[in-house]
Parts: sequence; C-alpha cells; structure tokens
Amino acid sequence: MGLLKEAGVRIPAIRRLYDSRNALLAERDDLRDRRNALSAERVALLAERDDLRDRCKALSAERDVLRSERDADAEVRAARADGSS
Repeated sequence: MGLLKEAGVRIPAIRRLYDSRNALLAERDDLRDRRNALSAERVALLAERDDLRDRCKALSAERDVLRSERDADAEVRAARADGSS
C-alpha cells in the first residue's frame, strides 16, 4: 500500500514537471520567434538606412552640379556685362 501512495504522489509531481517543461519550451520558442522577427525588422531598417544614405549622396551630387551650373552662368553673365560696358 505504501508504494501505491508514493506513486500517487510522484506521478502528479512528474506530470507537473513535464507541464512546466513544456510551458518553458513553448515560451522559448515564442522568444525565438520574436527575436527572429526583430532581426528581420532590423535588417529591413538597415537596408532602408543605406538606401537613404545613397539617396542623400545622389542629392548632394546633384546639388553640386546645379551650383556649378549656376556659377558658370553667373560668370557668363558677368563677362557679357563687362563686354557690353
């Protein structure tokens, strides 16, 4: 009778341990999925940042070209003004 009583105590305890283990495994899987989602989001944000940097560089180059054209036009106008005086 002692063995049955002991088994009656141990079996539920073992089941609770397995349930706890399964809950921890599920939580671990959930955390892993969240980490993977955050990693994917981070990669997307880094790619967007790089695209914005490239766009900024292109706009700076375009600005420099426009400034050069403006300065060249100003020199032409100045030369014409000097020549017509």
